[in-house]
Amino acid sequence: MQLGKYKNQGVAVFGLGKTGLSVINALVNCGTRTYAWDDNEEQIVNAKAIYKECSFIHPKEYNWHEIRTLILSPGIPISYPTPHWIIKLARNFDCKIKSDIELFLEGKAKNQKIIGVTGTNGKSTTTYLIGHILKSAGKKVAIGGNFGVPVFDLNRNTEICVIEFSSFQLELINEVNLDIAVLLNITPDHIDRHGSMENYIAIKSKLINGSRVAAIGCDSEITASIFNKFTGNKVPISASMSFQYPDTGIHLELENHVGDVKINLISNSENVAAACTVCKLLKVDSNIIIDGIKSFSGLKHRNESLGKIANVLFVNDSKATNAESSEKAILSYKNIYWIVGGKSKDGGIESLRKHFANIKKAFLIGESTEAFANTIENKIDFVKCCSLANAFKLAFNEAINSKEEITVLFSPACASFDQWKNFEERGEAFCRMFKSFRYNHIYRLV
Repeated sequence: MQLGKYKNQGVAVFGLGKTGLSVINALVNCGTRTYAWDDNEEQIVNAKAIYKECSFIHPKEYNWHEIRTLILSPGIPISYPTPHWIIKLARNFDCKIKSDIELFLEGKAKNQKIIGVTGTNGKSTTTYLIGHILKSAGKKVAIGGNFGVPVFDLNRNTEICVIEFSSFQLELINEVNLDIAVLLNITPDHIDRHGSMENYIAIKSKLINGSRVAAIGCDSEITASIFNKFTGNKVPISASMSFQYPDTGIHLELENHVGDVKINLISNSENVAAACTVCKLLKVDSNIIIDGIKSFSGLKHRNESLGKIANVLFVNDSKATNAESSEKAILSYKNIYWIVGGKSKDGGIESLRKHFANIKKAFLIGESTEAFANTIENKIDFVKCCSLANAFKLAFNEAINSKEEITVLFSPACASFDQWKNFEERGEAFCRMFKSFRYNHIYRLV
């Protein structure tokens, strides 16, 4: 990384998760006088053991006149509901506050292309699908950011970096300036962090400002409006089985390849459209794009088909933390036994009313149980299950005894924080239950 301008400069890092540690490593290696801290004492102890060249002293003891920049981990609130104390302290001394990604972009190689992807739903899958296709085309590609590998842990000797941006990261960024920026969609989310929907939209929109080309989703009202108002170089994205590229006139047909594709094209149509758009802008051959889509197996916890037990298909969609994300999975199946619930987002599952006919029965779990029961009462047969384990057992027993082809869809439409650390922990629990029930079912048949 070209971070020479920070040599012998004082830079502070706050937040010592994997992102913070990757930043410390980069700064120490370029000769920066690096300071670091965290609210979690255990994180400090662990970091101290790794980075002897870094100063681990409390920020209140810094000589802030010598600190040029504060690199902040994305989980730390900078404004709403109240700024974290480190923010107030840094601002008292006019210290610049940046994210790891902004620092990374400052030091990128001149000939390196950067593709950024954001959106409320689908950004991780789109990021990794773009990277997968580009690798299939023989490009040297690094993939990371918000999901997976922190940017400072990416391989530096690459032609292209494909980076996922969360709203938490974008909130910290002053300038982005990407080669291609992808804005998929914007629906209500993280309002408790950003204060209002207007702020959330403004933060997400940062990604496309200053980009050489902006690929913008046009299937939702919010992003369609952003597309229409955007005055820079732009390309529309639409969730369709066929994709037209106005700049090249190339028409890419996927309809004849549906049976060969591993991922669910109904729930991933927008993601596929975005990936195709980016790869065509990078002059990738259409046949390579199609082959890349066909060989992409998708990401865990995202409309992930686990397999069947007798007549029952099990689908892990734990990443569906809002109604709009669950909608795509619900449209992918019939005869659905829907395991749903958790820490509800604004609006709950009201927007899914038009799809209730797809649901055969709902199994309600978590903090949202009573609210969701009120929403679906007299429209969907349901049972209050409290826990995921109870819901799985009840759904399995009813489905296997029905003799019909049933899909048990775990698509919570909620955050996980009422009962789990994150959606990954929640999804892994569902996967373990599936494996256990499948083993026991096979054992009984022997």
